[in-house]
Amino acid sequence: MIICEIGLNHLGNLEYSKNYVELLTNSNCDAFTYQIRENDFYKREKYKNYELSFKHYSEMKNLTNKKFGFSLSNHDLLKDCESLNPDFYKILSWELSNYKFIDDILESTNKKIHISTGTSSIKELDEFHKRYGFNSRINFIHTQLSQEPKDTNLKAITFLKDRFPYNIDYGNHCNNKSVILASVAFQPSNIWLYVKGGDFNFRFHPDEFWAINLSNLDLLINDIKAVELSIGDGLKKSTNTKGY
Repeated sequence: MIICEIGLNHLGNLEYSKNYVELLTNSNCDAFTYQIRENDFYKREKYKNYELSFKHYSEMKNLTNKKFGFSLSNHDLLKDCESLNPDFYKILSWELSNYKFIDDILESTNKKIHISTGTSSIKELDEFHKRYGFNSRINFIHTQLSQEPKDTNLKAITFLKDRFPYNIDYGNHCNNKSVILASVAFQPSNIWLYVKGGDFNFRFHPDEFWAINLSNLDLLINDIKAVELSIGDGLKKSTNTKGY
């Protein structure tokens, strides 16, 4: 799947949020997510008006035929999220070792969880694997929380595939969009992209620099699908040797 992360780029504005959902519904993406942070996050002056209601999330889910997920940090809201029957959850990377939270999702829902590994060490990933073993509901997301292409380390997708029994996704935080196309060659199970609208009252989005403008989204998705096709099956085939 190509999963578009609205994240907090709705800026807390209901109409702007609705605009995202309408445009994503008419795009070629497969799914989208909203991010719900912990209570203390919304107490910061910068983010005090960013919290959306579950009434709004319900209305947005009913507007679309796309798959719908939550990137959830507020552990107390799992039941509220489940009341909307999302298709999946994303776990932010600093929650990877929060086994109680992960246990709660695995035990009280039947949903797939995609766990970001952006801030995790190999030791932490090994300890996670030791605890959960193989579980078809768990995906790891390879991402590096850096805008720089040199830090993206796409080869880690292959490393994680070889080391762990989980499907491996790619989550983009790089400001060079060519890296997204390069990730396709490593055949991640899903690709996660932050998206943003146009200028909104001249305000920056929380994920401004690595987000894809919605007006360019389908062009990028078409390129992703073209690269996927170009990979082929790996078998060498004969071609016209006469030069025409």
